[in-house]
Amino acid sequence: MDSLETAIYESLDPLTTQDKRLRALETLEKAKAADNSWQLCMEKLFGTRKVEVQFWCLQNLSDIINSSSWSNLNTSVKLFVREALTFYYFGVHFEDWDGCEEALENWRHWRKLFSETSLEASVPNFVRNKCAQLVSSLVAQEYPHSWPNIFRRLFSILPKIDNMKQTCFAADIELLHRFFLMLHSLDEDFISLSAIQRCGEIGTRLRDALRIDCIQQVVSLAIQLSHLYDMTNNSKLEEVCCLSLDICRRFVEWIDISLVMDQVFISTVFSMMIHSGKQCAQSISARIFLEIISKKMNLERKYQLLHSLNLNQFLNHLSTALKEASTNHSVEENPRTVDYLEQLGYHAFEVEIVALVNVIAAEALELMKALKRHSLSSVDISQVIEWTRNCLPIIIQCFQIEDEKMGRDTLEFFMSYINNCKDLSDDIGCTFILSIIWDQLILTEEKTLTEEKLIQLQEQRGRILTLFKNICRVYPALAMETIQNRLEQLHQVQGWDMPILEEMECIYCMTNAFVELTHKTKEWDYFVFRILSVLPKLEWFSVWSDSNAHSRQWIMEQLIIAYDNLLSHSMSLVESDMSLTYNVLIYLMDERGLRNPYSSKLRNKAASSLLRLARPLRQILATHFFELIITNLESVVLQSSQNMHASHILQLDRSDHIGLPEKLFLIEVVGIVLGSCWDSGFSSECEMRLESWLFKLITTLESCIGTQNVSLGYCIMEALTCIAKGFTLDRQDREDNKPSHGNHHASLQQEWNMSYSERVVSNSIDYLTSCWKRCFPVVFQFLQNYGSLSVTKEKCLIFLHRMVETLGEEALPFIQSSCLELIALHTNPTELTDIFLLINQIIVRLKGQARSFLFAIFQPLLQSFCHYFRSSNEYLQYFMEDPLHSRSEIWRENIELLKTFHLFVYHLVTQHLEDLLLLPTHQHFLLFCLGTLVDAVSISTHNVTVDFLWTECKYAWIVVRKLVLQPNADTLNLECTGFSLRQWITRTFVPLSLLLLFRLEWKKSNKVHLGIIEEIVEFYMACTTIPDWETCFHQSLSELPQIPSSTCQELFLVCKQQDKKTLYAFLINRLSKE
Repeated sequence: MDSLETAIYESLDPLTTQDKRLRALETLEKAKAADNSWQLCMEKLFGTRKVEVQFWCLQNLSDIINSSSWSNLNTSVKLFVREALTFYYFGVHFEDWDGCEEALENWRHWRKLFSETSLEASVPNFVRNKCAQLVSSLVAQEYPHSWPNIFRRLFSILPKIDNMKQTCFAADIELLHRFFLMLHSLDEDFISLSAIQRCGEIGTRLRDALRIDCIQQVVSLAIQLSHLYDMTNNSKLEEVCCLSLDICRRFVEWIDISLVMDQVFISTVFSMMIHSGKQCAQSISARIFLEIISKKMNLERKYQLLHSLNLNQFLNHLSTALKEASTNHSVEENPRTVDYLEQLGYHAFEVEIVALVNVIAAEALELMKALKRHSLSSVDISQVIEWTRNCLPIIIQCFQIEDEKMGRDTLEFFMSYINNCKDLSDDIGCTFILSIIWDQLILTEEKTLTEEKLIQLQEQRGRILTLFKNICRVYPALAMETIQNRLEQLHQVQGWDMPILEEMECIYCMTNAFVELTHKTKEWDYFVFRILSVLPKLEWFSVWSDSNAHSRQWIMEQLIIAYDNLLSHSMSLVESDMSLTYNVLIYLMDERGLRNPYSSKLRNKAASSLLRLARPLRQILATHFFELIITNLESVVLQSSQNMHASHILQLDRSDHIGLPEKLFLIEVVGIVLGSCWDSGFSSECEMRLESWLFKLITTLESCIGTQNVSLGYCIMEALTCIAKGFTLDRQDREDNKPSHGNHHASLQQEWNMSYSERVVSNSIDYLTSCWKRCFPVVFQFLQNYGSLSVTKEKCLIFLHRMVETLGEEALPFIQSSCLELIALHTNPTELTDIFLLINQIIVRLKGQARSFLFAIFQPLLQSFCHYFRSSNEYLQYFMEDPLHSRSEIWRENIELLKTFHLFVYHLVTQHLEDLLLLPTHQHFLLFCLGTLVDAVSISTHNVTVDFLWTECKYAWIVVRKLVLQPNADTLNLECTGFSLRQWITRTFVPLSLLLLFRLEWKKSNKVHLGIIEEIVEFYMACTTIPDWETCFHQSLSELPQIPSSTCQELFLVCKQQDKKTLYAFLINRLSKE
């Protein structure tokens, strides 16, 4: 073994050391780069039987032929390489050896070497395939311009199929196999659609030449081989026959259809597909028909093609073949056949038939759609419709095949069929599709064996339900009739079993798909109401006792989830009937819901559903079902979370029957019901219940502080917030004068029984406040103890937000002390931003009532804010030449904090609380605020979104306008500026407004730009109310060298008219010109 062979082995050996491998690769690279590399590779190839060396030589020769090195070789060398390699591969001479003498010096040695060497039949497939790829590369480079006779010579040496004798049968098969393998490589690398996009001119040249020299002969060979294989049933012929059919299928993609629409070829391929019983040949034959039928052509030719196949009879044969294939599917397939099919890119025969039927159906449907737009006298559209309908019985068998792509293709066809058959009144086809939908939606134990199967099933069901929605849109009456018939059949059944439950679940799913549609009728509403009335019965759940039937449990779970989804889609129907409401509540709170002992998913679903139900129905629940709900939820939440050693302590964070998120849902339901009772008037029983809940939560929070159980403390804080949410709902509805429920609630309220109204006491905010005030000291103590933790501050802020909405002004003393504590404890701009959000909520909610609260927190709040920015003096430096410089790096760091701060200042002035800013003791904050306003209207930061800049800019112009109009704006002198507040604003913001307008990339259609102009116009109108406004304007406009003086003068004259519309029109027209 010489150094080159050693290097080849060392480069492939996984046990070789890294150093040896690097040296080996270096040796191989030198051999590849040598000028005589092709001679070295060929000499090694013909002188060895070591497959690793053969493969390396073949690969290197292939690289040479496909590179520019090949074009640099002289003609005689190319001739020699062609002859040597084709002789090595096919074992016969293609050229006269004497023409190659000029290529090599030691000609006799080479001729002897080549004459004695050829590719052995026993070589591994990877070497055979690589050699075929090498010869195909030679053909691609040389044919037809330099090697025009290659295919004529090949066809002359191939054995005559009719004359093949048993003595040379193996050799003949080997030669045919090598020929078709070479064509396969040629198509894969140069001719196919994907290859020609890569190769361009080479692929086009080869296609043109092959149409003349090769196609008809290959088709003829495939026909003869198929007949021979069918007659002899020789297993050695199978691979060659399949390979020949595969080549024909590949050629169909780009040849003229007439070259393969020969009657003999079509009948041969059809016979192989339907009658041969040979799996590999059947799959390839089905794919050939798929390629032929899906080939692009005009309407008339497509119709003629489908008609020539006698499509109705063709489909009947396919149906029979598919049934036989499905029946024989249980028989173990030949592994070699399966591997060979996968190698060539094919599927099992039944999958290929389904794909073929899908293509036939899709092509017929496309033809039908096109004929509706452009009718042709030579085409019978009724025939096309019949073809399309005849595909439906076969397509149903698609769902028996576990191939996801086939299923998607079938559903896409159904979608298109439904959309395009509406004007044909095609109830027949849609009824058929509805039956398929029903069969596929039904859950069975066989469909729920593994987790992977469950995921696939859910995805498939989603696609099928989408299809059903489409039928509902196009054929609503037909869809409703289908579900009604199924429901009537269930009503007639006595007792129940798993199949009935499976059908019930299917009805729920189909109805869910329907109710998601935007347009519904009264008939649909009535029908959905009937289905809602069929609640899952409690006795059905005896099946849960069978612990081994996991698939049954899953079906029961899906039944409840489907019903729950139906509830969420049809809440208005639930609240329209009191008995149905009662039944639904019972269902959610018994063993089918919150108390389900087997499924945490169902318990979670029931808790979220109860909360979703409680929000719109809170008045009904409070007046009619108070005791039912509160008693059950106390049992589920309080008793399950009760500490075994202390009954007044709640362990909400304990992992038990109900998880923490679900407990919080249920606590919020309690708050909603109690809050609705308070809105109507608290009874003594309601007071007792509220006190009980709050007492246990407060006691638990006190215990958390004592035992340092912070995580449980967070849970209690969330629980208090959840109860407060319930009171917030009705309070907001009442104050906004919005009805909290639909019109049909009025009649239900009139039926409120008198026994309840007699127990109602007068509604008292004092009582409610006293209840919640008990929480405040404990919450504040918890904040003081654990306020250094960010989560504590977050939970406390959420609770304070709720208290603002629940108690309003009554909660301000507690909120004030908590805010001061939070301001002192905050550690970053994000936390301060959250505090500003709370204060903004208080200002908007309580308006003037928040004045004393704001006065108390104003100074520490603004001191904390200023801490994150530059000093106020720096902010007041206004660079007239380049005001854009005023926007600094702080925007990139604290953009959300600045946003909430500008909103804070905006709320102050719009709620007439700006006098807080104008107090002498707060003047340094006023200066800071004015500096940020200058910054706000100087739009220059590109990494901030336009929407945010516009909001900020709008707030700034509103604030400065309000400050200009302040009565004491003339008397309030700004220290370190030498101007009064009004003078400084006018001198600063008038020129800044023009700079802003003229620096905008102006677009007249941009609503953001128009909005900015509107605010600036309002500001100008406010300035004109100042006694000496003309002097201020002249001084301001004279300091704008960037703006033409004529423009400034025109603006001044327009402002003198003091007409808002005129000024607005002037600015728009002027900016349009600019």
